[in-house]
Amino acid sequence: MAPDPAPLVTRRKWHYELFFHEGAIFAPTPRPHDAGKPTETPRRMGRFAIELYNGPDLVERVRFDAPMLNGDPFTGKTRPRDAPPDMERRVRVKVKVEVPATDRANRAVLLDRATERRIRLPWPAQPAEP
Repeated sequence: MAPDPAPLVTRRKWHYELFFHEGAIFAPTPRPHDAGKPTETPRRMGRFAIELYNGPDLVERVRFDAPMLNGDPFTGKTRPRDAPPDMERRVRVKVKVEVPATDRANRAVLLDRATERRIRLPWPAQPAEP
């Protein structure tokens, strides 16, 4: 995984509402938001990330976690009898993620770092208008 790029500082943001529903991920089109003043993208740790790209170049990475989605270490393997229960396949979670609006990016990807699964997200083709 490439290192995080320098954080973007933007006034305009996109709000994603991501729905994790029994193993499936739903990501409707993001909504524009005006933060009132330019703010820097916070740097956090997390299992998930929304990554913005311009071609192959990583423009921004916004990491986050979702409650109850802890990453099952036995995915694809036989679960030992004494292993803790896997809640992930049964949980329903909604997470809001704020992503900077930038015309430098031409696509957005949701990355699950535990499974290395990548899902292309709706990304606006023009700069954000609040």
